[in-house]
Amino acid sequence: MDAERAETYLRLLAEAEVRRAAGAGPAVPGEPMVVDAGMWRMLAPAWVLMAVGAVRADPAETILADLQLALQVRCRPRQYVASRPARLPLPPRFPLPASFPLRLTPAADPGRQGDVGDGADARGGAGPAQVVPVGRRVRFAGVEVCIVAVKVTPGLARLMVTARRRGPAAGPQPVEESLTMTARDDRGDHYLTGRAGDAGAGSGDKWRGTISAWQTPADMEWLELHFLAGDRVVRMDLLGAPAIAAVTAEDVAVSLGERLLTTAAERALAAADTESARGGYLAGMLGAIAAALAAAEALPAASPLAGHVATLCAVLGPLASVDGGLALADAGLPEPWLDVLAGLRRLRAGHRAGNGYAAIGVDLGELDGTRFVLAGLENELGRTYLYALIEGFRGPAVQWDSFGTDGVPSTFSWWLRDEAGHWHVAMPDLLRTGDGTFLSMEVLPPLSRSSESVEVVLTGLAGRVCARVPLAWF
Repeated sequence: MDAERAETYLRLLAEAEVRRAAGAGPAVPGEPMVVDAGMWRMLAPAWVLMAVGAVRADPAETILADLQLALQVRCRPRQYVASRPARLPLPPRFPLPASFPLRLTPAADPGRQGDVGDGADARGGAGPAQVVPVGRRVRFAGVEVCIVAVKVTPGLARLMVTARRRGPAAGPQPVEESLTMTARDDRGDHYLTGRAGDAGAGSGDKWRGTISAWQTPADMEWLELHFLAGDRVVRMDLLGAPAIAAVTAEDVAVSLGERLLTTAAERALAAADTESARGGYLAGMLGAIAAALAAAEALPAASPLAGHVATLCAVLGPLASVDGGLALADAGLPEPWLDVLAGLRRLRAGHRAGNGYAAIGVDLGELDGTRFVLAGLENELGRTYLYALIEGFRGPAVQWDSFGTDGVPSTFSWWLRDEAGHWHVAMPDLLRTGDGTFLSMEVLPPLSRSSESVEVVLTGLAGRVCARVPLAWF
């Protein structure tokens, strides 16, 4: 990478935003759109150049702060009078992140450090956890709880669950308040339980997350949950047959810039559904990211990815217009991308998948220092969600248009291939960390309710993990 060239490129981008603001004229008082739009266009290139180590955080922060001041000066209302500043306030300060991402570096793979001991996973993990697909529903007091899968390790049992309000009997309280419970095992021992999750957007009618029981042994025959709200008991057999899935791992040598550009392209690709403006907006951001990485020489010269990204931007660009449609994409895009675009065209035409749950319960092992356990799928209101239990996740998978103060761009890609051979991309839409770490991903286009199995492909910095997993619908 050329660090000097990357920093120069970032400064040239900032100068271009200043010229754009000067040509746009004064902003309307109280609506400094020039400042916000200019800063958002700069944030994605700045973040990705810092993430690959082409630009240090100090000069990047200085460039962004100077740009913000320059844009604020140029978009003051035309009626602004220096002697009366209180009557016409200046545009508000753009909320720059409190911290910027450190350079991303692949975690060392302990599995390649030497011989793997007995019971250890070939990818460097501590051996497969006991994972059982549960697939149970329990209804009480107007609430339906779906237990998808359970993962048991020495000292901890963690269940992936969703809960939703059903009918007027549920009452006005948030649905998660009905999840107070106790737990006991086949030996009669009782355990403390806790939950970690989040309510559905905009209401308390749905909750998804994990329920954990602490200080549990690894050799329990069954675990019983007693829901206090409805005095209902659910017993899960932990000696039942686990889901059978062949998990294969392979090394994939890609540069960090390639991996970040791939995940950005997948997010833009997934936005090409019913939200036309968002798809076009992310296409523009994807082009800015690709140009920044190319300027820093952070992409391999022989990689076809840059050409594929340029084609994808041309396909998604018209979505930014009010009447823009999703163009036919047959200009040499990768087959998985073409499958997603074709499926999203059907989604825009009104295609919907049937409702239901599918338990999976498959341990994918460890990749890039993170362990993934596939818990299950949910089809709801025409959309499909994939749930995974995770350990050791180094940073949340932030959206490219919403940079948090503690996030870094994701380096993981999730793809699913159904029984007909069609590809689907999975986009993280919810992450919770701590004792209840789990990941919720929307699958686009949605999966059919009739699918009996699906191939899951997880790609990171150090390699790729593939598994054809059975779907136990309930």
